[in-house]
Amino acid sequence: MSQLVVAALQLPTLGMNATRLEFYLKQAKQRNADVMLLGEYVLNHFFKEFATMSPIMVKEQSRKHIELLKNLALKYDIVFIAPIIITKKMVIIKAL
Repeated sequence: MSQLVVAALQLPTLGMNATRLEFYLKQAKQRNADVMLLGEYVLNHFFKEFATMSPIMVKEQSRKHIELLKNLALKYDIVFIAPIIITKKMVIIKAL
């Protein structure tokens, strides 16, 4: 029976800092992690801060985060579970 190895990362906001995220990914892969769980604030600031941002800006930021995670998932052969911010009818929602 094979094991599922899960790594969890809980840090202050990294935003689009791929270098710091990759540092932790390398550590996880050295420990044979299959899945990387990202804490609530690793990619995004505190949710209330989005109230002052344009929904279009939030949507673009989320698109970039998703693209970054897709690229890193392929590069490191790892699955991400991460909260992201989405917009629906100009309403901002935090989702998985």
